[in-house]
Formats: sequence, structure tokens, C-alpha cells
Amino acid sequence: MIATEAEIPTERANRYLVQLAEHLEHLRDPPHNHSDKVPDRPTVTSLEWTQTAATIAFDRGRCVLKASTDTLTVRVEASDEERLTTLQQLIGHRLQTIGRRDHLRPSWRPTSGF
Repeated sequence: MIATEAEIPTERANRYLVQLAEHLEHLRDPPHNHSDKVPDRPTVTSLEWTQTAATIAFDRGRCVLKASTDTLTVRVEASDEERLTTLQQLIGHRLQTIGRRDHLRPSWRPTSGF
């Protein structure tokens, strides 16, 4: 398993953690018809969260989030570089979208522990 991590300074870490988890919840269900299907989209297989921690398992890896009073820490894990990059792009894009007011931009760095 390879992993990257981003520590994002924000006073709204809890809010963004919950918002991201709720936003990704829709990736759990398969599209209703073929015209809705996004090619090669990661699927959420399980999702658990509290106000301070979340674990989102995908069919290609997982994302673990931790919120403190001033930082949202995001760890993405996958079995290979391609899957890791796909999950980084998905999570990064979602964070930028929901955190545009605070200009959230994850800066990924390789990591081994959490």
C-alpha cells in the first residue's frame, strides 16, 4: 500500500470533514442508468465518520480524514500509483469545491504512518 497525506490549515476542519463525507456518500450507489455512468469513477464501498474523523473505503483504496481545531489532515492510500493519483484527484477536487471560500488546496506528500 502506498500513501500520500495533506495537512490543510483551516479553522473549519470539522465542517469540511463532514461535508466531504456527505458529498462522497453519493458515490456509494451505482448510477441509475447507463447515461448517468461516469467512466472509471471510483466507488465508495464503506463510509464512516464523526465530527473529528472519517474513513472512506473505495474500490481502489481508502481515504482517512482527521480534523483538529486548526487542521484537516487527509490521507489517501492505494495499491498502486495510478489508483492513488485517481483518488488524490477526486478528493482534492471535492475539497476545492466545498472549500472554495477558504481556498482549500491539498498539497500531497508521500507518507508512511498516520
